[in-house]
Amino acid sequence: MMRRLQADSPEDYFAKLLGCRTSKNGVFGMKVHFPHFETAMSWYPSMISVLSPVTYIFLDRKDKLAQAVSMAKAMQTDAWQSLDGSAKAVLVYDEGFIAQCLREIQQQNLGWLRWFEINNVRPLVVHYEDSVADTANVIRSVVELLDVQNDEPEQISLPAVEKQGDETNIEWLTRFRREPDRWLELDGGYGGMASGWAS
Repeated sequence: MMRRLQADSPEDYFAKLLGCRTSKNGVFGMKVHFPHFETAMSWYPSMISVLSPVTYIFLDRKDKLAQAVSMAKAMQTDAWQSLDGSAKAVLVYDEGFIAQCLREIQQQNLGWLRWFEINNVRPLVVHYEDSVADTANVIRSVVELLDVQNDEPEQISLPAVEKQGDETNIEWLTRFRREPDRWLELDGGYGGMASGWAS
């Protein structure tokens, strides 16, 4: 994106990014995983103040094992969304790799929770399962949080994104859950470190 915007410094990059990606009503948004957030903060320590005021929405998933299975599949196929095209790689069930993905997810969640606590941030928590089951209500919560419910809506055209979960996800979840010793290795299961904080 820096190359596309011909930016030559963090300051220049964010100025140009905000210029082209801010909506008419003044809202700019971005999605970031915690390791990328840490890297960005190291690269540009003034990022938060430049983007201020910042509203945080923490997208969590109740079923961490299902998230780990999806992550393992995506890493094998390099297809992180349906728009990435049809996966050409052969999927191979790897219990150790799924466990590794599960630990990575837990560590990322813990990283966010610690950062929120240290910086006295109370984000809106949105669970993936709720966004699928009641999309309209989740959107309404976000719109109200941003205080843009009375703004004139823009007509935008978004590409259709399909759910990537399939029979393979179910099969891998079932196989992994058959291994009781695996749960003991993973700090008491896949409920995750965020469950108490998010409740």
